[in-house]
Amino acid sequence: MAPRVKIERIGSFKVAYVRAKSVNPEGIAEAWTRLISWLGSKRALAKTSVGGGIGVIQGRPGDRGYKYEAAWPVDGEVETARGVKIGETPEGTYAVLRHKGDLRKIEESIRVVTDEWIPNSGYEQAEGPILTLHRNSLGVRHPDKQIVDVCVPVKKTGKKK
Repeated sequence: MAPRVKIERIGSFKVAYVRAKSVNPEGIAEAWTRLISWLGSKRALAKTSVGGGIGVIQGRPGDRGYKYEAAWPVDGEVETARGVKIGETPEGTYAVLRHKGDLRKIEESIRVVTDEWIPNSGYEQAEGPILTLHRNSLGVRHPDKQIVDVCVPVKKTGKKK
């Protein structure tokens, strides 16, 4: 069965972010913990413009040079703390696949888009980070109830296989 990938135009988000020191699950979890600690429980449990947070992935998971940032949409002027920076996600055209369930399996959903869907789609991966838009607020903690849109930047190739 072919994956259910949609092409969507996604605008940019102003975000506060923390870069993971390492891209293993513990390093990524530590980045989220630091970001959530900075947010405070009231702001961390509030619904954002995407639902919850945003994972920003530079490079392909598993490749050399792969980087991960835990990000949170913010508005207006924001005072940061040590290790928390302000940035912006790039707007663009993305191939979007909805991932439901365990976040430890998100790399499998990324590979479905990059390795299975893109080669047969008439699109190619474009420059820019892969975004994971966490559609639940942080109040939803059960692993089976996680909903994340995996967003891979793409551009048309003109060739469809």
